[in-house]
Amino acid sequence: MLCEKPLALWRNKPRLCPSPQKLAPWPVFPSARQAITRALRLGGLSRAHRIAVPEWSSHCVLSAVGWRATPIGIRESLRYAIPVDAVLVYEQWGWPFVPEAYEEIESHFKGCFLLWDQVDSSHFLQPRAPGFVAPTARVVSLSKLLGYPGGGLLTMNNEYVHPPKEAVSGLTQALLDLPADCQTSFEFKEAFKNGAEILHPHADLLVRENDIPSAIEMERLDRCRNAEALLQSPLVSSWPRWMCAAVARGLAPGIAPLMRGETVERMTACRDRVEMELGIRGEIYNFDWNGNPMRSAYEPCLAVPLHGQVQSIEELISRVLRAMA
Repeated sequence: MLCEKPLALWRNKPRLCPSPQKLAPWPVFPSARQAITRALRLGGLSRAHRIAVPEWSSHCVLSAVGWRATPIGIRESLRYAIPVDAVLVYEQWGWPFVPEAYEEIESHFKGCFLLWDQVDSSHFLQPRAPGFVAPTARVVSLSKLLGYPGGGLLTMNNEYVHPPKEAVSGLTQALLDLPADCQTSFEFKEAFKNGAEILHPHADLLVRENDIPSAIEMERLDRCRNAEALLQSPLVSSWPRWMCAAVARGLAPGIAPLMRGETVERMTACRDRVEMELGIRGEIYNFDWNGNPMRSAYEPCLAVPLHGQVQSIEELISRVLRAMA
C-alpha cells in the first residue's frame, strides 16, 4: 500500500523513549555539524590548517569543517603525500570500519587531530565498539540517529563537551517568532542546524522529555533486527565479509547498500518501483565497500533504509528482489 509520504533513508519521525523522571540535561549542540566545527576549534585548527576528509562527503560536512580549516580529500592526501593537520573519518551510514583500519589511520596520521564522524552510528554509546587509541573527538547526530529536528553530541578524550553559551541572535529570535507551522519546515530546521545558538525548539523538548541513551539503544536493536533479516536474504550476496561480521557484532547501520555491480539505470528502476509499491524511498549513492578510509573503494549502490521506522523488512526485501528480477 502506497504511503502518502515515502519513508526516507533517515528517520523522519522522532524515536520516543519518555523518561519516568527528570533527567540531568544532556550537553546537546544545535546540530552535529556545529559540533564538528566546535571540535576543530577546540583542537586548535584554523584556516591555515588542512584537514583530510572522505571522498563523497556531504556539503554540510564540508561546510562544517570549512569554518575552521581547509579541507582536502583523504585519497589525494595519501596519493600525493600531502601533509595535513587533522583528519575526519566517517563511519558511513553507521557501518564501522574494518578492524585493521583503526590502526592504519592512527599510524599514518600520527600527531594529527582525529575527528571520528559517527553521526549515523547506533553503537556510539557502546564502550565495546572498536575504536582508536589516540585522543579522538567523536560526533553523533540526534537528527540522523533518532529523527529529531536537530541535535548533536560531541566527546573529546571520552568526555562530553558542552556547547558554548551564546546570546540568541536577532536572526534566531526572528525564526522563533515564526508561526508554529513554519517551524516544521525543512528550511527552518536547516537554519537552526547551520547557525542557531540554541536547539530547535521541538528538538529541545524531545531532549528534555526523553531518555536519550535508552532511545539510542532501542534504535540500535531495531536496526539489528532489520540487518540480521537482510543478512539471510540473497540481497547480500555481493557484500564483503567484513560487513556481515559487523552485523554479527551488533554494530547495526541505518542504511544498507544493495545491487553492487548493477547499472545505475537498473538501480534507479528498482528504487522507483519499490517506492511506488511500498512507499519506501531509496537513493543511488556511492558506498565504500572496503570499509577503510585508507583504502577506500567507492562504487554506486542502491541505498535502502534499515532504521527503526522500517517495520516490515521482509516486505522490503521481497519487493527489492521482485524489482530486480
